[in-house]
Amino acid sequence: MKIKRKSLQKKSIRESLSLSESQIQIDCFEWFNLQYPKELIFHIPNAVKYVSRGNRGAFYGILKKMKDEGVVKGIPDLFLAKSFNKYHGLFIEMKKPKSYASKEQKEIHYLLAKNGYAVAVVKSFDAFVILVTTYFSSGDLDALPLSSELQLQS
Repeated sequence: MKIKRKSLQKKSIRESLSLSESQIQIDCFEWFNLQYPKELIFHIPNAVKYVSRGNRGAFYGILKKMKDEGVVKGIPDLFLAKSFNKYHGLFIEMKKPKSYASKEQKEIHYLLAKNGYAVAVVKSFDAFVILVTTYFSSGDLDALPLSSELQLQS
């Protein structure tokens, strides 16, 4: 696998553990688009991480509007819009190492899996690469080597 961007070069274990969820997701997204330029993966901007500086009314107004527009707590971060074998597509929840899916996320993951989607929680760039290459090569996610960095919802 040839890596073109400096941000995607192999990181040490210590560097990987200190990465934010956002940076892991950025690295994964860049890698995916380099490897599969004709496929579609996208981020579902569902989390709200605003810093309110004095105007609480505007902040809560934005939150209410987002909820009214369909934001649902627990929706995974990424969706790979490609059906393969028994799956309609692949939802991916990104987490930093040593963090876990919330109760709401687990409930949503269960509903998605029950309706024919593959759902995975990924905690590292390497786990993402293994998940996506397995999905595209065979679609047999049951054969994946699961670890603390990669879990599947079934």
